Amino acid sequence: MPRPAAQRTLFGIFVGGRSSRMGGIPKGTLRAPDGAPSLVERLVSLAKTVETAATVLVGQRDVYAHLDLPMLADEPAGVGPLGGLMALLSHAERGGFERVLAVACDLPYVSGPILERLIEHAPEAMAVAPHYGGQWQTLCARYATASSVHARRALSRGEHSLQGLLADLGSGACKLPLTPQEQALLRDWDSPDDIDHDGAHAGLERG
Repeated sequence: MPRPAAQRTLFGIFVGGRSSRMGGIPKGTLRAPDGAPSLVERLVSLAKTVETAATVLVGQRDVYAHLDLPMLADEPAGVGPLGGLMALLSHAERGGFERVLAVACDLPYVSGPILERLIEHAPEAMAVAPHYGGQWQTLCARYATASSVHARRALSRGEHSLQGLLADLGSGACKLPLTPQEQALLRDWDSPDDIDHDGAHAGLERG
């Protein structure tokens, strides 16, 4: 039976972005290094292992239609990931979810245990995210649905940075401790140079 935290948590996989460094290939379609058909499908499977209540895609791309998951348009469009987070938080508000798990689609190694800890750590915090190298890992993070107030305020000021949003939350933003080995699991595939040799050819051929 799902734990109470799982029942209140909406999992959002961020699939927007132009993937310009990948030559326009949607990064979520790249074959996962563990053999999953794509990075997005790997995350969809992980979402089931951490018992989140529902999964949505944040961004609208026809290439993901076969997954038969809700796809959310940014609110508003054209402002980067904060528009996606605002869409996810708004959807959570309408659905009665108390928090969201926001995860970028280009994280090929993120593990179920890390996501589980994001769900469970500091349950009263407005946001929970890893923090290292002087930055928050804003798209492997948990946000309280109530943080939408801060997101709307940032948008009204013309501020579009997720780093800025977490800074605005102040003590309401809690750091998730990670070992160096766990930090390595959060490296992303931002360009072809980032793709491990194991998956480079198989992944890019999926375009």
